[in-house]
Amino acid sequence: MGVVRLQSRIPPDHPSKKGVEEAVCDVLRGLRGDWSAEIVVRVDPSWWLVAVTRSGDAFQGTVFLQAADQHPQAVAALLRKSLEHLC
Repeated sequence: MGVVRLQSRIPPDHPSKKGVEEAVCDVLRGLRGDWSAEIVVRVDPSWWLVAVTRSGDAFQGTVFLQAADQHPQAVAALLRKSLEHLC
């Protein structure tokens, strides 16, 4: 299991903050290598970006999250789908 470094700009009072951050880390820990991830937040209109980079080969991926996807289950599913070729 690799190391995940996460930078999150989800507001501290957002109800899904902890769950979304844990979902991102859980997905990345299931892949080989060490990862850096950043969650970027735009408030109006509401969208988030999850940008990930794998150390070593510098693979990069980005997942765009609309308001309806800003909860742990959707984040995990979308991130897994975008990175499934790395499994």
